[in-house]
Amino acid sequence: MEMNFRTEQFDFDREFANSQAAMKKPNILVCGATGVGKSSLLNDIFGKNVAVVSEGVPVTRGVQRYASDELDVVLYDSEGYEIGNEKLAYFRDNIIGIIDKLRMENTGDFINEVWYCISAANKRFTDTDITVINEIRARVPVAIVFTQIDSVDEDELDGLVSVAESEFPDVPHFATCVTDDPDLKEALEPYDQRDDMMEWAVEHCGEASQSFMIASLNIDLDAKKDRVTKVIIPIYAGLSIAAAAIPLPFSDCAVLVPMQIKQAADIINAYNVANFSSVATAVIQQTVISQVGKMLAKSLGNQLLKLIPGLGSVAGGVANSFVAASITVSMGLALSEICYQYAKKRENGENVEFVDFLTSSRFADTIKEIGQSDLVQSIIDSVMHK
Repeated sequence: MEMNFRTEQFDFDREFANSQAAMKKPNILVCGATGVGKSSLLNDIFGKNVAVVSEGVPVTRGVQRYASDELDVVLYDSEGYEIGNEKLAYFRDNIIGIIDKLRMENTGDFINEVWYCISAANKRFTDTDITVINEIRARVPVAIVFTQIDSVDEDELDGLVSVAESEFPDVPHFATCVTDDPDLKEALEPYDQRDDMMEWAVEHCGEASQSFMIASLNIDLDAKKDRVTKVIIPIYAGLSIAAAAIPLPFSDCAVLVPMQIKQAADIINAYNVANFSSVATAVIQQTVISQVGKMLAKSLGNQLLKLIPGLGSVAGGVANSFVAASITVSMGLALSEICYQYAKKRENGENVEFVDFLTSSRFADTIKEIGQSDLVQSIIDSVMHK
């Protein structure tokens, strides 16, 4: 069978522009009473002083928008309220108002998720907290973030958790503490759910924003790699399975190429290792796209069946879906591994350019290594059985 797809005939610039246009920074609204420690939480989660790297711009009376090239997220910070203050209704109107305002403007620039902060030091939910959280949960994903948990004992924290689970059974809650004291940090480690909170944030910010969210988080490279493997790659595995289910000759499956461009852009973005204006474009075009053509050609000659364990047992009608998913997952995992290794080198102070590190031969060799692991089949199985 002749391979009809030709990479040199593919309109890369158009597809890459489409992939960039589809990606957007997540919009996060952070709110809570005065003094709950929102600034400390944000600086810890994102590893930088948000107020320094971006200038707050009022979008409504009481809500500031923080955005800059140095932030991979857009933050909306609501003015707090003081318990017993007459501004309680004003606080509620600010929160619900900005959510509804952005949604009604229909520009695509809506609030993706809300972090509602409750200071454990206050040891209670106010009526305002309960009212506002209930109104938020009817509109967008929201998580309750217990801050300053070093101010309470275990029983008091359990009490707050019980209220949260009783009042909001479908709203996740996370306990956090920001401290530079190593002894205190070690003592609170069994209770600190910072990592769980960040995982929730990635999962609920929307597919178009997940790579930006992963890139923004103050987490180590192993955690980034884990999130790319568990969040980004399965998305494209699912898309490739759906695309391959369309009754077209598999030799004409150029439909897979735009997915590989988008997946590659998302993975590179998640590791924050390249500038999209030039380096990422060159890397994706020279390595990823050419490899898609080669892998499609191999699949037609059944050579891919030897590379990916499990494919040889797939029966006729669904073979194309498995092959498409295998190509997508293998390429995604290979690119993730190379980005991970490159970022490690940069962390260690090595001066190496990404465009020189991600060569065609390294990419092809890594795909072969990945293809011999059980991880490819594991990801495909998890997607197929969702």
